[in-house]
Amino acid sequence: MKNVHYVYLLASIVGGGMTVYYVFVGIQAHQGNFDVMTFIQSTWTADAYAKSLSCDFWTAATMGTLFMIVEGSRIKIKYLYLYVLATFLIAFAFAFPLFLFNRHRLLA
Repeated sequence: MKNVHYVYLLASIVGGGMTVYYVFVGIQAHQGNFDVMTFIQSTWTADAYAKSLSCDFWTAATMGTLFMIVEGSRIKIKYLYLYVLATFLIAFAFAFPLFLFNRHRLLA
């Protein structure tokens, strides 16, 4: 696929946008407060389906971040630390597709 990198870019925009949107909805539901521990604990307090999705996410995010570090170092992606930082400060759904977009462009 010649222009698959644009799919990665679109996924980054959509994933980051949806994540930020729901964080703001959560902040509004908590009277304008954002507590990191409450945010993380909320993923484990729902039913077994939500716990399954949480385990799936944490496994993928951990391995995806490791992949970004290893592959980014291997092919010498500039400012690699920004992708890892974006994973924690914005969203994995934003940082990983953005990394794939830039990786694909570099390798093309």
